[in-house]
Amino acid sequence: MNITVVLPIRRLTTIADTSNILERLDREANVNLLLPFPVTNPIERTFDQYRESRVGRIFRDIVLNSHTMLKSAQVKSFETRIRITLGLHLNFLGDYRLNMRELISKLNKPRTLLTYIVFVFSKSKLIASLFKMCSLIWPSFIRALLKSKPDIVVIFSGGAFTGVENVCIKICEILKIPTVLIVDNWDNLSSKSLFWSCPTGLGVWGKNMENDAKLIHGMQPKVLKHIGSARFRPNEHTLVPIEQEFLFFAGSGKPLINELDAVLKVRELMNNCGLFSVELIYRPHPMSEMNMDKIKELLKSKSNIQIDPSFRDDLSENFYQYETLRYLESLCKYARLVIAPQSTIIVESLSLGTPVISLNWADAYNRERPLDEYTHLLELNGTIGYFAPQSFFELRHAIIEAMQLDFEYNLVPEILPTFDDNYSDRIFSLVNETYVKFGDPD
Repeated sequence: MNITVVLPIRRLTTIADTSNILERLDREANVNLLLPFPVTNPIERTFDQYRESRVGRIFRDIVLNSHTMLKSAQVKSFETRIRITLGLHLNFLGDYRLNMRELISKLNKPRTLLTYIVFVFSKSKLIASLFKMCSLIWPSFIRALLKSKPDIVVIFSGGAFTGVENVCIKICEILKIPTVLIVDNWDNLSSKSLFWSCPTGLGVWGKNMENDAKLIHGMQPKVLKHIGSARFRPNEHTLVPIEQEFLFFAGSGKPLINELDAVLKVRELMNNCGLFSVELIYRPHPMSEMNMDKIKELLKSKSNIQIDPSFRDDLSENFYQYETLRYLESLCKYARLVIAPQSTIIVESLSLGTPVISLNWADAYNRERPLDEYTHLLELNGTIGYFAPQSFFELRHAIIEAMQLDFEYNLVPEILPTFDDNYSDRIFSLVNETYVKFGDPD
């Protein structure tokens, strides 16, 4: 059996390498790796590459955004993505309007206007289908996929921003090749993008993500399995011991607040609560584009505030790296308390029994609270050990209450279950079952 593994984003090679997925599949089949060009990190195995023209990438992005807009009246989190990336606002009638002030600032970005035009025309199902079919015209990807002669294709979702997942699943559907989609992140199915087609087999974190796949995307795969997180597998690693008592501040990829000010304020609140000797470890999100030198300069004179010691100087170099991911698991496990704005680390920490405080406010004028605009965060309401203060005043009380808690069990099993077996074995079971059931009648 030939298995083609598609990794739409280069950073996902770290996941494939560290989880032993490729080696596990190698023992049972012939595995071909398909990656986007160029590959900057060395890979110790042969692989094929596909290229993407700038015009093709922009076109697929426009079509994907416009179709996401069509769905966003039903799922508010999708509206957030469109508003943040394009400056388009959904009104009370469920229609998008360009804010005139933002329109002026975005006139140098014709993609916004083109997306809006495609969105308007895509209200016709016939035209929407035509745009989707045109987005499949990708000769480089099709040639690379067919070159591997796959009996089954395994796709790791990169958030669907690239559109590779949609193109691959649809082409395989036309060619009658079974597909397995592995969902990489907690919010991929609930706030980032749409999936146009249903894969033959689907691997999701847990029950809540299964519901998102069915209710939001209409997926009814032949095989569906709960497989947990590809990049957060503490049961498979020896955690790095951290001896000092500490609180962990986990930054957000797209900060809605001034994070450095928040870190300093948290340190002040800790001191006011009598936690002078407790360390505060700050981990800026690697994709936040914050300047590491400025962070160090601001914090160097502050006592008991430490930058994540596993980080290199350039923040982006720390994204999806094996060493930093392992250390992140240790930070989430051993922290007395995790404080975060909006981050997947919220769920991962709760799954390890660590109390979490999510900062539920934004600095921008007239912005909704994050828990109101990101619908997948609403899943956490009522979770024991989870707090969502709406101001620094409420944060102080949340810290006092959370520090009194101590759990030794998974607080969010519906979102991220606890597994005893290895992630690679769960992937192989999903792939094997999907291949076997592909020919079965519905």
